[in-house]
Amino acid sequence: MTDSTQIFRQGPDVVHRRVAGESILVPIRGNVADMQCLYALDAVGECVWEHLDGTRSVADLAACVTARFDVDPDRALADLQPFLAELLEQGLVEERLRES
Repeated sequence: MTDSTQIFRQGPDVVHRRVAGESILVPIRGNVADMQCLYALDAVGECVWEHLDGTRSVADLAACVTARFDVDPDRALADLQPFLAELLEQGLVEERLRES
């Protein structure tokens, strides 16, 4: 599970494409697209992906979702945490380590 202070960025080996109105993440393994591991994003997921720049905390990302969609801030954060944990588990995002 993630916490609200963690900061993530898009994985360097992931390509984001919009195909036929769908938002898709494609992991690249050994300079080849891994077509068996495509990951489709809904509108909220795409919003989060756009903001995964390595500067925003999970709480900041939840605020972005709240600003764009009609969702309660606590609900946005609660939904965002397992989503980011799944992206992390799939190797689609990286956690930016906090500076000491």
